Amino acid sequence: MTPYAYLGVGTVSFSGDEDLVGEESASVLPRGGVGARYFIGDHISFNMEFDFSHINNRLGFKDSNADVLSFSLGFSAFMKRE
Repeated sequence: MTPYAYLGVGTVSFSGDEDLVGEESASVLPRGGVGARYFIGDHISFNMEFDFSHINNRLGFKDSNADVLSFSLGFSAFMKRE
């Protein structure tokens, strides 16, 4: 089993929603998480991950902040190295 952690920043944009101020709105989305990868053979892994994201948009929403916690399960396939 291989544990891992990550941090990132991205954007989320919304448009066409009557609750938004203006026609479009962009948000800063910092996120981070921890997980574990269990290899099944040489090129496939089973993954478990816990993720936290924070959406902040002071100018677009009346209630500007949102926190999202998620847990995911999945598989990854890796290319064979020659």
